[in-house]
Amino acid sequence: MKNFRRSIGIILILVCLGVAQELPAKWSPPEAFVKKSVIGLDPLGIMFDVFSGHYGIFRKNGHQEIQLNLTHWQSDDDTFLLGGGVGFRGYPLGAANGPFYGGGLHFSMVQFNLYWVTGRYEWMRQIPESDYQPESDYQTAEETSYLLTPGAEAGYRFTWNNGLTLVPSFSVEYNWALEEDVDPLVLDQNEYFTGFGKQIDYKFTIELGYIF
Repeated sequence: MKNFRRSIGIILILVCLGVAQELPAKWSPPEAFVKKSVIGLDPLGIMFDVFSGHYGIFRKNGHQEIQLNLTHWQSDDDTFLLGGGVGFRGYPLGAANGPFYGGGLHFSMVQFNLYWVTGRYEWMRQIPESDYQPESDYQTAEETSYLLTPGAEAGYRFTWNNGLTLVPSFSVEYNWALEEDVDPLVLDQNEYFTGFGKQIDYKFTIELGYIF
């Protein structure tokens, strides 16, 4: 199943690259922007079991976009994340195209396992490599923590007449842990794709979507 998901991610990335070869050299916004909504997802994240997408509504002739976001992630070590939030994008040129700026607020629930290691008298995120006891000999507990993540972004939306849209963007996010036990979630290898792991994260994403 994991190889299947990563294959889907690779296919979507190839679609992005194919679209990028036909990016318009110059874009002129139409006088009347009649599209009302957009759905988009992050094809890079799918390769790492991160499912992130949003539904957006355009206002004021495409000068504004209001978003509803959803993120799901489950790692190889059974860390589970489910989150949602709201976002805003402003398009100075209108018609939901060209450069944009934006921001948003995201709330996530995170669940992970902790292990009580004999002789260490502490809960640990992972069993130490120096301990060779079978995992069944350790006391385990499932911990639930929460993250509140405000952020800001800037990027560029390319839109075609058939509704296809491609959005590279850069964002900065601040992660506020609502419980102190969130500290074991420092997973640097996944930080780039999930947007959590440290107090401040920087992300580059490519969104593939459809405007209708």
